[in-house]
Amino acid sequence: MTTAASVAFLKVLLVGAALALTGCASTGHLPSKPSQANEASSPVTAPESAITAFSSARTGEGLPGQWQPFLLTPTKKKTRWRIERPAPWDTAQDSAPGMARKWLRAVDGPAAWPRDGLPTERDELRRVSNAAGPDSVPPPALALRGDADQAASGIAHPVGRTIAPNERLQWDWRIDLPPSDADPGDRSREDSAMRVALSFSGDRSQMPARELMLSDLSQALTGNEIPYATLVYVWAPERELGEIVIDPRTTRVRSIVVGNQTTPMRTWLRTRRDVAADFAEVFGEPPGPLKGIALFVDADHTESRAIGWYGDLSLR
Repeated sequence: MTTAASVAFLKVLLVGAALALTGCASTGHLPSKPSQANEASSPVTAPESAITAFSSARTGEGLPGQWQPFLLTPTKKKTRWRIERPAPWDTAQDSAPGMARKWLRAVDGPAAWPRDGLPTERDELRRVSNAAGPDSVPPPALALRGDADQAASGIAHPVGRTIAPNERLQWDWRIDLPPSDADPGDRSREDSAMRVALSFSGDRSQMPARELMLSDLSQALTGNEIPYATLVYVWAPERELGEIVIDPRTTRVRSIVVGNQTTPMRTWLRTRRDVAADFAEVFGEPPGPLKGIALFVDADHTESRAIGWYGDLSLR
């Protein structure tokens, strides 16, 4: 995939993410060139089916391969992304001013929020059949660290192919600091220290009229339509594992909760998901071609700070 094609893809993916996370008032901005270690290096050609490994980079360097950062809106403060060697969290930082968090806990300690603090179990809550939580894994040698101090931005990678039945997306992750009082279903609190978004093509004639209007607005503002559908895997402390959360702004963005307040923090975890099966359960139809994947660490809505890590991602 050429550099121009990669940038075009990222614009399309960006529009969908911006509408989901910040509303449709602004459509975001891609940097035109790298300026520091936190900016993207020039993309290189890679197989469309491959997701460039963060472990292929060097400490402190720009993002490897076709990973590129983008802003959700030009005025938002950016999440700082950096390739680093993961180190244990310094718990002394927990006592620093402004570091207290509702969901904060020790690595192997009990949850800071009691189990009965979660919403009461309700039959009408829609869930996917696979509600399994993540597994613990050893730390990687290199990983991507996202630090969002009242900030929000993401990174994205083009894919551009059909997802096979039973094909699984796998990624490792760690949350060092959760955003304060976050919830993806509340537009005033929709922050997260771990959010993986997959954007798909599809039959746009089947989209609701309101969503088509948003797409037309995107086309007029940016020259790019919003994705047909975006499936998100998210850490959401107040939600049940496996719960489906429809975005408060657009029904074309729907999330599956894969981590919550019962999930250990400051521990490396691995999530594996059957993408086609999840898409079918969430959207009620088979998935179209996967356009690309985006990762987020954001804490702008809650005006707090979030720190999360991502290890390598793979589709297989």
